[in-house]
This record gives sequence, structure tokens and C-alpha cells, in this order.
Amino acid sequence: MRLPIYAAALTRFEKPKDPITHIHTPILPEEPGIIHVVRATPREVAQHDPWFIEDPEPYRAGLCGARVKVILAMPLRSDDPEGCWECRRLLDAVPRGGVDYWERPTAKEIQRRRKYAARQKRSEK
Repeated sequence: MRLPIYAAALTRFEKPKDPITHIHTPILPEEPGIIHVVRATPREVAQHDPWFIEDPEPYRAGLCGARVKVILAMPLRSDDPEGCWECRRLLDAVPRGGVDYWERPTAKEIQRRRKYAARQKRSEK
């Protein structure tokens, strides 16, 4: 069974116009406000960049029901003072079942560990 992934999320983002290209590009706001928790997909957190939801219809809802527009590729700790108190309460109630997603090694990290172990064996001989 796959464990759900919970990520930090914001309710808004800024979209300033680039003075040279005249393209509006989404960025994180200066003051993020209250940070919510959302159930994220592996694709959303694998990017290591914020996931901006720009369309008005396919918005996502935080655990508390708030409409979120930015999914951050990072967890929200339950003791974070800037986190939504309802999201933190609901996150504490979720059974984790062992290692948290954010503490699991990536495929690249596992490969690096295997190479290191192989080098150690060769150097011992």
C-alpha cells in the first residue's frame, strides 16, 4: 500500500510581468500568509520546485478545505507556527505507517549508496 504524500501549500501566488519579455510568470509571494497542508501526488513533489495551479477551475483543497494555488515540494511540520491550525490538527490525526515520504531515500541516493558500498568492498580486499 502506498502512503499518501502531504505537502505544504499556499493559497495565493504573485504573477508579475517581466519588463523585458512582457510575460507574466508566477512566483512565490513575499508574505506567504497561512501555510496549509495538501495531499500531493509524487509528480508534484518530484520537481523540487513550487507547483503553481494557474487555472481557476482545477484548484486543490487543503486538509482544512481551503483553496490552494501553490503546492510546495516540502512537508509542513505539525509544530510550524505559520501553518493552518486545522491542517496541523488533521495532519497529526493521519496514520503515518513507518517512514515518512520525505525521509525516504530517492532512487539516485540508493544508487549512490550502492556504489559507495561496492567501492568499500573493493578497497578492503
